[in-house]
Amino acid sequence: MGEGNKMFGKLIKYDLKSMAKTMIPLWISVLILGGVFSIQIFIKRPDVFNIFIVILFALFTAIFVMNVIFVIQRFWHGLLKEEGYLMFTLPVSERMLIISKAVSALMISIGSMVVYLLVAYMIVRGAVGSDWNEMVNRMMQEFEPEISVMVQWGAYGIALSILELLATIYHAYAAMAIGHLSNRYALPCAFVAYIGLSMVMGFATSWIDYFSMEYPVEGMILLLITVCEILVYHIVTEVILTKKLNLE
Repeated sequence: MGEGNKMFGKLIKYDLKSMAKTMIPLWISVLILGGVFSIQIFIKRPDVFNIFIVILFALFTAIFVMNVIFVIQRFWHGLLKEEGYLMFTLPVSERMLIISKAVSALMISIGSMVVYLLVAYMIVRGAVGSDWNEMVNRMMQEFEPEISVMVQWGAYGIALSILELLATIYHAYAAMAIGHLSNRYALPCAFVAYIGLSMVMGFATSWIDYFSMEYPVEGMILLLITVCEILVYHIVTEVILTKKLNLE
């Protein structure tokens, strides 16, 4: 068990190092550009706004695209292609291999989300300028009676966002595993499987009327459904990798 846990940690570290080589420079570039753009807004330089907006949008798009590529690539090449020969000889179970890929992909995705939020904060701070503290104090006074509820909703929103992000990652994993059952047309079949799984999950939850519920029932049901999605996608992926995987 101890050796397996060490190897599990090494797998996550290996994937993170591989993805971080590309993602960290992009994150730093966006943060620097966001900071400069914030200063330009603060000193009111509208002549450069359009240029910064275009560059920021391009970098945001690059981060999103690279994030998606890494989620797909690390699983596809790491477990379903030649690299899988080595991975499946390691002293860890198929379950741990899948979870390690999911955890590393989730961590990189959360990192990208944090960068987006920091840039948004810098831009808003630059737009508000010296009135920032006054605005925050006014909002705190205005919403003071609801602060506890807002904190609860904020915690719920963060938890749901992380779970939905993990469900999206597992959705892609399950689709790739299903697509790989057809060695000759693996990628097209994976794409079809992704759409098919979306339709199945959508149909399975279509009977739930969220709008007729009240907090916290609605929130708990949404969390439960997302957890169930993750479990279903994981089970599908693990069964295929354990029973049906063919790396030839």
